[in-house]
Amino acid sequence: MVLALQDRCKTVTRRLASSPLARLRPGDLLWVREAIRISAINVTPGRLIFSYDADGLESEVPWPKRLSKPLPGRRIARFMPREISRLTLRVIHVHLQRLQEIEDRDCYDEGIGATQHIEASCGDPRRAFAALWDELHDKPGERWVDNPEVVAIRFACARAAVDSLIPGLGHGGVR
Repeated sequence: MVLALQDRCKTVTRRLASSPLARLRPGDLLWVREAIRISAINVTPGRLIFSYDADGLESEVPWPKRLSKPLPGRRIARFMPREISRLTLRVIHVHLQRLQEIEDRDCYDEGIGATQHIEASCGDPRRAFAALWDELHDKPGERWVDNPEVVAIRFACARAAVDSLIPGLGHGGVR
């Protein structure tokens, strides 16, 4: 989905209404966590070299404060320090709905066209989205068939670290 964000194919995300994201309001910023691979440690003192798994782009940054002792190799996205985020979502609109109220256009706005699910579903965007949803939500009450209440979050994606978009922080990191 990172590639779909970069290509501007994904402009909406849905989350369970019980998610903390249900409290978002227009104007709020979300930084995108993505899987990274640490390439080198201590090559340049105080610097970290890593690549983003989505596209292999390599970057060198000052050592993030929250990254104490990473080991070379893959790290899962939820532990990616915000200082090295490169995509930020600015919330435009938030509304509640039942999951199965999603329309074909909404499925494409969710980025479903950028996944293998659309081909496996014979081009049916709702069926493709349902398959993707069920891969991520397998608990009773959360599955497609259960039609849970969700929050639909429409956003604009900026190709910038969240800290660079917050007045007063600039590029200096979290303060």
